[in-house]
Amino acid sequence: MDLRTIRATGHQLGRFAANMVRTHLLDRHDILPHLALFYVTHRCNAHCAFCSRATQVFSDKCEPEADLERTHLILSEIHRVTPALYVTGGEPLILPDITKRLRTARELGFCPILLNTNATLLHLHWGVLDLLDTLVVSLHTLDIPTLARTYRVDNSMIETALASIARAAQEHRMHGKARVMANCVLTSENVFSAHRVLEFCVEHGITLAVVPAIIDQNPAIDHADADAVDAYERFIDRVVAQKEKDPGSIQGTLTYLEHIRDRRQVKCRPTGIMTVSPDGHVLHPCDKNFNSIGRISTTSSALSILKRELELDEPFRQCLDNCLKACYTQTALALEYVIPAISEYLLSEQLGDVA
Repeated sequence: MDLRTIRATGHQLGRFAANMVRTHLLDRHDILPHLALFYVTHRCNAHCAFCSRATQVFSDKCEPEADLERTHLILSEIHRVTPALYVTGGEPLILPDITKRLRTARELGFCPILLNTNATLLHLHWGVLDLLDTLVVSLHTLDIPTLARTYRVDNSMIETALASIARAAQEHRMHGKARVMANCVLTSENVFSAHRVLEFCVEHGITLAVVPAIIDQNPAIDHADADAVDAYERFIDRVVAQKEKDPGSIQGTLTYLEHIRDRRQVKCRPTGIMTVSPDGHVLHPCDKNFNSIGRISTTSSALSILKRELELDEPFRQCLDNCLKACYTQTALALEYVIPAISEYLLSEQLGDVA
């Protein structure tokens, strides 16, 4: 374990303990972040039907990216709040200088550094594997025409993406570069074929993360027919069995998997995630209030924005929705089911695994 990891681990354990006090002893509504979600761009080369950021990605008025100098300021301020960084978009690899941005994050001491991508441009950016701890690839089916229709891209782009995912997994196994995690969003359309995704991940040593697609703050599968719901639950059961057989092959605790299988309500505290827009606006992470609460600058730090705008002294209020988004759900469950969360945290050796 290197110095970067040791420092980040100490910070995260301290933050977890503080948030435990806030939730169990003080019963506060908001908690302090343990992970930063940084949208480095809103631009994307795909147009996924279930994109959770379609409003930003598909808008003609999407926010421009920060230049490298401002990116350094934004990342410096984020690091003062949490060392765990999840880089997303849009499509981060659409940025020609993404490697420079990730190198800045690495030099600042972030750990872990995760990046989410659709992998269609990964073959142009192999250097990111040396700077990331985890490469998170979107992978909802292995059927090329179906995935192409989902992304609304050419079949050839999907073929390139699948080949790149397999190569990235090999680079991890052979040369110790960033591990690969596949994120599979479950809908009524892909629950029948998702088994092939699981098999592909096991074959290539790729960690599989599963999450239900969300519509109007609730799982889309709730509105599917009985056959699709049954297929969804049977697939999650198979994922649970794989988790029990090989814990490192599946992301998330068994408690999390059981909750998304049964679509159980959680005591959601979304502020465990700090969300930052491309130009450095700190956003309220809940999709019901996904607006800027302040802009990072030389006179306005990320920490001061959070302390000013979050409901840190208000009593907890249960949300009536049940969005079950992975970051929020796993944070809530980690605070509610402490022993399983700590056990998996220590087993995984990856801070992002309980994010």
